[in-house]
Amino acid sequence: MIGSLEALPALTRRWLDDVKRTDPERYDALAPSLVIGRPGRPSELPFPARVGDTLAVIELSGKQIGQFQFAPAPGDDATAQILAYDRAVRLEFDANTELCFIGSYGSGSIFASPQGIGLLDIDGNRIVALAPDFTRFILAQANAYDAFKGHIVKAKDEASYRGVQERVAKEPAFAGVDVAAIFTAQLKL
Repeated sequence: MIGSLEALPALTRRWLDDVKRTDPERYDALAPSLVIGRPGRPSELPFPARVGDTLAVIELSGKQIGQFQFAPAPGDDATAQILAYDRAVRLEFDANTELCFIGSYGSGSIFASPQGIGLLDIDGNRIVALAPDFTRFILAQANAYDAFKGHIVKAKDEASYRGVQERVAKEPAFAGVDVAAIFTAQLKL
């Protein structure tokens, strides 16, 4: 189980180990969007839900963790990408100014608010509360993607995948996180 942001750089490199051995050109194409670096640069803006705290530990600019793609918009750093992505989403939706859109998630958008991290689910026409803060969301998403790669992609074993989901949900570090929603969304990849 992935319990700290500091573990993500090594984990994301491991996700591509097979590709690196079998298809170096494909690895070179995938690594920039999947392998998380550190340390990140702290955000100069006070984003809600501790987004800045997470970005101070890991670099998410241009990165994707399973269904979650961090602020897919142009910009020199994570802060610029968030601001550009937030502006782009607001062209499509009239959203409360307390919300800050920070990434895409399938057909929806992830936002940070004073209440935590949520999903604007366009297909379901609803808002889903996912986590009290960005760090816990990122860690739950990394656990879901890691389990997806190990139990769905390699073994086609949804029961084992759901077992990981149950273990993550029971961990005190994931209190307040809708682990089931994150793991279920990952299956739509």
